[in-house]
Amino acid sequence: AGKTEFARLLIKAKAKKENTDIEEVSSPTFSLIQSYEFKSCNISHIDLYRVKSELELLELGIPDVFDNQITILEWPEILEKESLSPYVSIKILETKKLREHRDVEVAFFGDGWDDLIGALLGSRHFNNENI
Repeated sequence: AGKTEFARLLIKAKAKKENTDIEEVSSPTFSLIQSYEFKSCNISHIDLYRVKSELELLELGIPDVFDNQITILEWPEILEKESLSPYVSIKILETKKLREHRDVEVAFFGDGWDDLIGALLGSRHFNNENI
Protein backbone atom coordinates (compact mmCIF):
# COMPACT_ATOMS: atom_id res chain seq x y z
CA ALA A 1 0.00 0.00 0.00
CA GLY A 2 2.69 2.49 -1.01
CA LYS A 3 5.62 1.60 1.30
CA THR A 4 8.21 1.01 -1.40
CA GLU A 5 6.97 3.94 -3.46
CA PHE A 6 7.34 6.22 -0.42
CA ALA A 7 10.93 4.98 0.10
CA ARG A 8 11.66 5.40 -3.61
CA LEU A 9 10.45 9.02 -3.57
CA LEU A 10 12.41 9.83 -0.41
CA ILE A 11 15.66 8.37 -1.83
CA LYS A 12 15.20 10.10 -5.19
CA ALA A 13 14.48 13.41 -3.45
CA LYS A 14 17.72 13.06 -1.46
CA ALA A 15 19.64 12.23 -4.65
CA LYS A 16 18.19 15.25 -6.43
CA LYS A 17 19.05 17.55 -3.53
CA GLU A 18 22.67 16.37 -3.59
CA ASN A 19 22.92 16.28 -7.42
CA THR A 20 23.63 12.56 -7.24
CA ASP A 21 22.55 10.28 -10.05
CA ILE A 22 20.68 7.18 -8.91
CA GLU A 23 19.44 5.19 -11.88
CA GLU A 24 17.07 2.89 -10.06
CA VAL A 25 15.64 2.57 -6.57
CA SER A 26 14.56 -1.03 -6.39
CA SER A 27 12.50 -2.86 -3.82
CA PRO A 28 14.47 -4.77 -1.17
CA THR A 29 11.92 -7.60 -1.12
CA PHE A 30 14.43 -10.26 -2.18
CA SER A 31 17.76 -8.66 -1.19
CA LEU A 32 16.29 -7.50 2.18
CA ILE A 33 18.57 -4.42 2.21
CA GLN A 34 19.23 -1.76 -0.41
CA SER A 35 21.78 0.91 0.57
CA TYR A 36 22.46 4.28 -1.02
CA GLU A 37 25.49 6.49 -0.32
CA PHE A 38 25.12 10.25 -0.21
CA LYS A 39 27.46 13.10 0.75
CA SER A 40 25.69 14.03 3.98
CA CYS A 41 24.39 10.61 5.08
CA ASN A 42 23.58 7.14 3.80
CA ILE A 43 20.11 5.67 3.45
CA SER A 44 19.25 1.99 3.83
CA HIS A 45 15.89 0.64 2.73
CA ILE A 46 15.09 -2.65 4.49
CA ASP A 47 12.18 -5.03 3.98
CA LEU A 48 11.68 -7.26 7.04
CA TYR A 49 8.64 -9.12 5.69
CA ARG A 50 10.49 -12.43 5.25
CA VAL A 51 12.57 -12.13 8.45
CA LYS A 52 11.17 -14.48 11.08
CA SER A 53 13.19 -13.72 14.24
CA GLU A 54 15.40 -11.19 15.98
CA LEU A 55 18.25 -13.72 15.76
CA GLU A 56 17.95 -13.59 11.98
CA LEU A 57 18.16 -9.77 12.21
CA LEU A 58 21.42 -10.06 14.14
CA GLU A 59 22.84 -12.52 11.61
CA LEU A 60 22.04 -10.07 8.81
CA GLY A 61 23.75 -7.22 10.72
CA ILE A 62 20.58 -5.16 10.58
CA PRO A 63 20.88 -3.49 14.02
CA ASP A 64 24.22 -1.99 12.94
CA VAL A 65 22.61 -0.02 10.10
CA PHE A 66 20.70 2.22 12.50
CA ASP A 67 23.80 4.17 13.54
CA ASN A 68 24.57 7.44 11.75
CA GLN A 69 22.24 7.08 8.81
CA ILE A 70 18.62 7.12 7.70
CA THR A 71 16.98 3.69 7.75
CA ILE A 72 13.63 3.04 6.10
CA LEU A 73 11.98 -0.13 7.38
CA GLU A 74 9.12 -2.00 5.82
CA TRP A 75 7.35 -4.45 8.17
CA PRO A 76 9.21 -3.29 11.33
CA GLU A 77 6.94 -5.18 13.75
CA ILE A 78 9.64 -7.79 14.49
CA LEU A 79 11.94 -5.18 16.08
CA GLU A 80 11.93 -4.07 19.69
CA LYS A 81 11.20 -0.41 19.02
CA GLU A 82 12.48 0.75 22.42
CA SER A 83 16.02 0.19 21.12
CA LEU A 84 15.42 2.45 18.10
CA SER A 85 14.87 5.78 19.82
CA PRO A 86 14.72 8.30 18.29
CA TYR A 87 12.64 7.22 15.34
CA VAL A 88 9.68 8.24 13.21
CA SER A 89 6.85 5.81 12.47
CA ILE A 90 5.04 6.42 9.19
CA LYS A 91 1.97 4.32 8.47
CA ILE A 92 0.61 4.35 4.94
CA LEU A 93 -3.02 3.28 4.89
CA GLU A 94 -5.42 2.65 2.05
CA THR A 95 -8.33 5.04 2.06
CA LYS A 96 -11.84 3.75 1.80
CA LYS A 97 -13.03 6.70 -0.24
CA LEU A 98 -10.44 7.03 -3.04
CA ARG A 99 -8.71 3.98 -4.47
CA GLU A 100 -5.52 5.74 -5.70
CA HIS A 101 -5.01 7.78 -2.51
CA ARG A 102 -3.41 6.90 0.81
CA ASP A 103 -3.75 8.27 4.33
CA VAL A 104 -0.48 8.83 6.15
CA GLU A 105 -0.06 8.73 9.93
CA VAL A 106 3.21 10.06 11.36
CA ALA A 107 4.38 9.53 14.96
CA PHE A 108 7.64 10.74 16.49
CA PHE A 109 9.45 8.86 19.27
CA GLY A 110 12.37 10.16 21.31
CA ASP A 111 13.66 13.69 21.74
CA GLY A 112 14.61 16.35 19.23
CA TRP A 113 11.62 16.43 16.89
CA ASP A 114 9.99 19.74 17.96
CA ASP A 115 11.33 21.82 15.03
CA LEU A 116 10.33 19.24 12.44
CA ILE A 117 6.87 18.78 13.92
CA GLY A 118 6.38 22.55 13.97
CA ALA A 119 7.43 22.80 10.31
CA LEU A 120 5.09 19.97 9.28
CA LEU A 121 2.14 21.47 11.12
CA GLY A 122 2.95 24.88 9.66
CA SER A 123 2.99 23.48 6.12
CA ARG A 124 -0.78 22.88 6.19
CA HIS A 125 -0.28 19.42 4.67
CA PHE A 126 -0.49 17.84 8.12
CA ASN A 127 -2.67 18.32 11.15
CA ASN A 128 -2.56 17.05 14.72
CA GLU A 129 -4.66 14.08 13.65
CA ASN A 130 -1.92 12.64 11.44
CA ILE A 131 1.11 13.62 13.56
